[in-house]
Parts: sequence; C-alpha cells; structure tokens
Amino acid sequence: GGVIGIALEIIFILLKYLLSGNLRSEAEIKALYHNDVLGTIRSSVDGKRGKIDKWYVGARYGKSGKMSLEQEVELICANMKIACKENQKVYLTGRDSTEILEKIREECEKRGLTVVSGREICYYAEALEELAKIGQVVFIEEMRKSRYNNMYQEVIRCREHQISILGMIVIGA
Repeated sequence: GGVIGIALEIIFILLKYLLSGNLRSEAEIKALYHNDVLGTIRSSVDGKRGKIDKWYVGARYGKSGKMSLEQEVELICANMKIACKENQKVYLTGRDSTEILEKIREECEKRGLTVVSGREICYYAEALEELAKIGQVVFIEEMRKSRYNNMYQEVIRCREHQISILGMIVIGA
C-alpha cells in the first residue's frame, strides 16, 4: 500500500508540474514565442532555493549561475542597449520586482538608454497606448509564476500593433 501511495504522489507531482501552465525554462521562451532572453536574474532568488535547487543551478549554468545581481543587471542592460539600435527608449513590463526593476532602470540610464516601466499591456489601455508611442518592449517574466497564456497574449498584442519585442528578462531561473 505504501509503495502505491508513493507512486501516486510522484505521478500527481509530475502532472501538476506539467499541466501548471507556468514558465518552466528559459528555452521555452525561444521555442514557444520566438523571442530572445536578454538576461536572467538568478542571484535575487538564491536565499529562496533549497540545497537541491542550488546544486541544480550550479550544475546547469556553471559559472554563469554564480554571477552577482549587479553583473546580471549590467549584462541585461548591455543586451537591451544593443537590441535597441536607433530608438534608445524601451518599455519594460511584466512580472516585476521593484528592487530589480529600479536596478535595471539605473544601469540602463548609465548606458544612455531610457527605460519606461509600465503595467501589463493586455489589461490596461493606457499601458498599451504608452507602449505604442515608444514602439519597443522588453518583458519581465518570472520562473514558475508567469503564465504561458498571459505571455502569449502579450506577444500577440505586440505583433498585432507592429511593436518590436526586443526580448525577455527571466527572474528566478
């Protein structure tokens, strides 16, 4: 009876994981939405990880999994600057951590890039109008919290209005 109970629990956990509808990996962004990942913020979630998660991140990402928050933000802003080309203004939206968003804004300003952060474009008309004026966007998505359906709707909305998607920033990989 105990073995069957453990087997059912494992099956339940796997099904819950597979059917959750939440972002599970950076690779899915490229495969499902054909957008680049401009960078990943891993350091901000170090304290929230268990030993197995820390081991997994170290094994999967090697040295890049051990960057400081400042290094991650610098790399993201450099990628954003390169992606912007002529228009040095970008709209930043999605799941946000205010602390991280502020660090990104500050670093981008040092590089001559203006970042306007706003609300989700699928739910707020003024956000969509502001994005349309700027013409390009970077989405912030959070691992295991951002929903595929919401991400899909954002991408479709941008494509309908010919708004350039520069890429996505992933938090908590």
